[in-house]
Amino acid sequence: MKLQSFLAYSLVSTLYMYSIALYRGAFDFYLVYLGLLFLIPFSFSVKPNLHITVRAFGIITAILFIQFLITSYVGSEFSLVFKQVILITFTLLVLYLSFQALDFDLLSIFRAYYNLIFIVSLLILIQQIAHIIGIAFVYDLSWILNAYRVEPTEFGMLRTGGLSQEPAHFVYVSFPAIYFAISRILGDNKNEINYSLTKAIIMLCGFICTFSSIGIIGIFLYFIIKVARKSLPKLVIGLVAISILAMIAYSQLPFFQMRINDTFEYSGKIDNIENTDNWSTYALLSNAYVTMQSMEDHPLIGAGLGNHVYNHEKYLSNIVSKTGDQYSLNKEDANSLMLRLLSETGLIGFGLIIYLLFRFKIKKRTFNNEVVEIFFLINEGVFLLIILKLIRDGNYAVNGFLFFLLLYYFSYKQIKLSNTTCK
Repeated sequence: MKLQSFLAYSLVSTLYMYSIALYRGAFDFYLVYLGLLFLIPFSFSVKPNLHITVRAFGIITAILFIQFLITSYVGSEFSLVFKQVILITFTLLVLYLSFQALDFDLLSIFRAYYNLIFIVSLLILIQQIAHIIGIAFVYDLSWILNAYRVEPTEFGMLRTGGLSQEPAHFVYVSFPAIYFAISRILGDNKNEINYSLTKAIIMLCGFICTFSSIGIIGIFLYFIIKVARKSLPKLVIGLVAISILAMIAYSQLPFFQMRINDTFEYSGKIDNIENTDNWSTYALLSNAYVTMQSMEDHPLIGAGLGNHVYNHEKYLSNIVSKTGDQYSLNKEDANSLMLRLLSETGLIGFGLIIYLLFRFKIKKRTFNNEVVEIFFLINEGVFLLIILKLIRDGNYAVNGFLFFLLLYYFSYKQIKLSNTTCK
């Protein structure tokens, strides 16, 4: 294996290093931080003349200064801002150096990532078989991955994330690859050399076998975009079909039905939210309440990066007892990127993020070769991943989110450089 290829696989392997926590405390220290540190000298060994522009440090300094002014005005904690900015900066710096050492070869990086997701998807299918025949050490990997958890479903299968902490985390790590695999299965992507049909089918089966609600939403979004691109009548038919499937899932899957029922029931009586036994409903509604309270006080600027924790402590104790087991659930990530951004950066910050999201979205699919087609699929897969995270999961750096943002940006730049239609 070439040194650059080994670097590419080392880079994408960090996506799964959040399943091992080396230290739990005021700051959780995961194996991924050691993995990122390892990538620094490795990247320089591959390409010694790596560099970071002065402009990048100017941007970081400006962000810190603006956030200092915001936290001083609001009365929130600048230490939380500093923690977030350092974590994001460090992660982006290492990832950028690795991309640079690989000459920004997105095809090689994505191929390594795609192959890794295939391996983990295969593992998920093996775990399901092991669960059925009762081989616990195969399907429950908590004896190796101490931040790992699995749980049985009501219909005899297993909710597992492969090597991720939980099923939803596998969705966030794998979705761009799964989007690519579905495109391969449906004939939208005919690159047969590196992305075989068999491999794509195995990946999709493994993805479905996580039994993650957010994963199901992701697949629905794929078909909505695909049908919408064809014609309006087909979009209407597709939405009707999806609605019918959703009703079937609601009537046949108890865990899905419970989440829907509890969410609607307690959204109208938020003061009683701690009475729900459904922690997913609690996490969503409690953090939505905190965000709404923050928006009432500081609608434009929020409380500062990382300060959803501050808002959580400030507002939630008004309606929920701090002694409850679920009180602190998702208080750091707000259970949703949209809720967290609104809570921490206000309408200005959230609006800027949405602008950048669409600014680097490739909107037209008129390409003249398979390589550029791959860039388009990468871009659109990451776009849908960001939509999923806006719905649920507000972590900025966990599960490779910053890695995918770089893929998103550089896939756009690659197509622009290819002089194809990208308006």
